[in-house]
Amino acid sequence: MNEFLIDQLSETPSELDQAQIERWQLRLGQQQDDRLVTLQYDRLGFKRRAGFAGLKSLNLFDYCQRVGKYIGPKARLDDLQFDNLSKQPGNGDVINFTNERQRVVVRVTLLSAGIADETDQIDQIAYFDQHDRLVRSIYYDSRGFKSLEATYGQDGGVALEQFFDTDGAVRLTFGYHREGEQIKIALIRLHARDGQWRVFQQFHQLVAYFFDTLNQRGHHRFIANSVVQLSALADMHTPAENFMMLDQMQTNDYRRLQSGQPTQAFQQLLAAIPADIPLVAATAQQAADIADRWPELTVKAVTPIMPIPEPSAKLQGQRLIMNAAITPVNRLEDGIKAFRRVYRELPTATLTIYGTVVDHQLFSQLQTLVNTSGLSEAVTFKTDATKIEEITRNADLFLLTSHYEVYPTAMAEIMAAGVPAIAYEINYGVSTLIEDGVEGRLVATGDSKQLAQTTIDILQNDALRQKMGVAARSKIERINQQIAVPEWAELLK
Repeated sequence: MNEFLIDQLSETPSELDQAQIERWQLRLGQQQDDRLVTLQYDRLGFKRRAGFAGLKSLNLFDYCQRVGKYIGPKARLDDLQFDNLSKQPGNGDVINFTNERQRVVVRVTLLSAGIADETDQIDQIAYFDQHDRLVRSIYYDSRGFKSLEATYGQDGGVALEQFFDTDGAVRLTFGYHREGEQIKIALIRLHARDGQWRVFQQFHQLVAYFFDTLNQRGHHRFIANSVVQLSALADMHTPAENFMMLDQMQTNDYRRLQSGQPTQAFQQLLAAIPADIPLVAATAQQAADIADRWPELTVKAVTPIMPIPEPSAKLQGQRLIMNAAITPVNRLEDGIKAFRRVYRELPTATLTIYGTVVDHQLFSQLQTLVNTSGLSEAVTFKTDATKIEEITRNADLFLLTSHYEVYPTAMAEIMAAGVPAIAYEINYGVSTLIEDGVEGRLVATGDSKQLAQTTIDILQNDALRQKMGVAARSKIERINQQIAVPEWAELLK
């Protein structure tokens, strides 16, 4: 069984977790008996997992707390009784309970209607002392049972967390201590299924024990995508075939990919990775760059399998799109500056920028750039998670202006729907997906003027754009069928 490791199933997953989810979904489409294994505590995870059709998953905390399909009573507001306290409705789903001096002693938060199964289902209860300091919090799983109780110290930091099973017994505890401004784990105790208490000093040791327990029940292959997961794999006592997906660059210096200062994340990876766990890169060039610089590492290149959506692109207008998280590395300002030239030439053109806001200061700067450039009527930001079909239905041409890409997944998905692309000539993977003049155009990195003129040329030529769109979809299909699927089959056989 292949275990695809992620932190949690959130509504807006990190790029790393999203890549893992897509790998699992593609394997699911091949009717494989694979599973998503989530490692962070997530009281709402059960509800989120229910939204994935055919999802086979396991959560570390659910396993440690011995939580199965809980069908018991839900904790509801009417079940609470606080002597000598008055109930005072707060804002939204918050209810305060005050003493005779109108001081809040208890604050209850209810689950929102989209998550709760029953009316007035409790999400959290917070208790305050006479100095209005938070001293204790009780958290409820979305399934309805008391799941976690946190106790806080005099400094306001968490001192102890106790995790409960559905019968109210403590199964897992985390003790904490303060080091300067940081609260760190001091001790972890697990009531194991053999009845013994086991002690761990660090979180990745608990994760390693979890992996070993799973591995003892049959052959498991663990597919990691973070350093914490990798540290746990290194601590395992049972033999397993593991590997690390390299969804990151080895350096932020896109001009010196083979010699630039390693990123902090890659330095952590180098410190944690055992010699027997290979790295899996998305392109042969990145694998070669890493192997040349760090010959002690084993690096494999495996082309990502891309989802192939129904061809939703109409290519009937002058609608330009970008789809990238709002971070400096994606250089979205280049697209806006190029569009400023496009808009002067083609006043009916529009630019829609899709992407999660990671850097809020940058987002504000990009909005200011749009407004000061007189583009507020033509440029739109859509920062909510959007399905690829919704994006491509409103697209005639795609722009990629990143400093670098591990693999331009967003571009490949959009090309698969039949949208041509213009991209900077960057590492890695862009030239694999685009042959200049066939599926789109490649322009010199950072050349905003060339980017603008190339965009104008394609937007003005309907026949060329249609031809490139057909070629773009065909290219992704061909890469999938002839390269990616065989490589993944070999990797996971």
